[in-house]
Amino acid sequence: MPDLKPDYTIFFVFTGIGGLFVLLLIAFLIFRHLQSHCGTQHNGRNATYSPGDGITFG
Repeated sequence: MPDLKPDYTIFFVFTGIGGLFVLLLIAFLIFRHLQSHCGTQHNGRNATYSPGDGITFG
């Protein structure tokens, strides 16, 4: 029983870091996908929004 606990905590830490990394990777891929689809309009909306300027983010 005492041997099991350290292994389990290490496993939990690794899966936690791995899960966060996977989520970040998925979010990045989705962001890139949306960016390529929407083009410059998406960039303009994400940057500091000013109706007169339009695109302020290059």
